[in-house]
Amino acid sequence: MRFQRNSTCEVTGKYITGNDNFHVHRIIPKEHGGSDDLENLMLLDSSFKTLLEIENREDYYKDNEKQEY
Repeated sequence: MRFQRNSTCEVTGKYITGNDNFHVHRIIPKEHGGSDDLENLMLLDSSFKTLLEIENREDYYKDNEKQEY
C-alpha cells in the first residue's frame, strides 16, 4: 500500500519514511459495508488516527452513506 501511494499521507502530502508510523484508514468502515480494496483505503500519517476517533463518527458515516459517488 505504501508503495502504491508513494509513501505519502493522503491528507497532508507528508512523505512517510520507513521509520515513521502510519495508519491505513478505511474510507467506508467494514461495519458500514466497506472493503479492503485499495479504492477504500487511505494512507495517513499516524497523527490522524486520534483525529479519526471523534465522538460523532456514527453521525458522520450516516450522513455520508446518503451520498452517491
